[in-house]
Amino acid sequence: MHRALVPLAEGQPVTAVAHRRGCSSARAFIDVFRRTFGHTPGNATTTPGQRRPRAGRPTGALKAPVVGAGWQAGGMCGRFVSTTTPQDLVSLLGELRWDPAETLAPSWNVAPTDPVPAVLERLDRDTGEVLRRLRPLRWGLVPSWSKDPSGAARMINARSETVDTKPAFRKAFAARRCVIPADGYYEWREVPATDDRRKYKQPYFLSTGGLMLMAGLYEFWRDPSRPEDDPLAWLATATVITTDATDSAGRVHDRMPLTIAPDDLPTWLSPGHTDPAELHHLLRRPADGALRVRAVPPTVNSVRNNRPELLATAPDPLGLAD
Repeated sequence: MHRALVPLAEGQPVTAVAHRRGCSSARAFIDVFRRTFGHTPGNATTTPGQRRPRAGRPTGALKAPVVGAGWQAGGMCGRFVSTTTPQDLVSLLGELRWDPAETLAPSWNVAPTDPVPAVLERLDRDTGEVLRRLRPLRWGLVPSWSKDPSGAARMINARSETVDTKPAFRKAFAARRCVIPADGYYEWREVPATDDRRKYKQPYFLSTGGLMLMAGLYEFWRDPSRPEDDPLAWLATATVITTDATDSAGRVHDRMPLTIAPDDLPTWLSPGHTDPAELHHLLRRPADGALRVRAVPPTVNSVRNNRPELLATAPDPLGLAD
């Protein structure tokens, strides 16, 4: 395969709105909480704070709940770092087709409903050739049969133990797999209150020291309220596959993302491979679970902050860092 960049026009209009409690409104938070836990919370008041759009992110987006440091809907926590350029991916993965207009700016604080870069393979209808593409997908999977995309932020992760049987994921696991490049991801641990300080969430950055190709799934959702020729009629979304955390990752959080080795990409990405046992065999814990762990500044807790300084080493009040 030639190592070259081949531009490809393929639009994916997406954007995101994030709020401190992880929802677009108090009503949205209550709705998500009730559907998840079966009752309403005692206090769901939210303070809105609009997330600054990244370069190249179109406007006119769908609003969706966002999982933040203060609330999680299972799986690993919903933040990671993505700064890899298309050129970097080409040097590692070979030929990719992509649209330069869709290139995402580096992000040190990717949150649910944000656009994320994904590598996938799709059949070209004109040539009949299966092409490897780099394109943005909205993080938080919306199954094709969903009535609306409002539950996307609760679908940022798919548990590997049930990914081939759960209705929301099984079709995508069989035919629509991808990898999502990441530098690493964040997890949080609560620091207990003291006499002179309230309890707070301490963030940690977990990484291999290199590029992680997180195993993912993607889906297409058709907005029935829009005409066929409307560029916003189709929403392409993704989820990250997770498993039980081990070793260094396990002392911070009980779940971690699974990855795909570069040599296994042809099998993982190919829509022609559908055997669940074979596909499960390709899923690997990054660095065999022995991830690097660093405490980082609490400024990462707010999705409004997005800059390289979020990865600076910070004091570790719990002694969990390497």
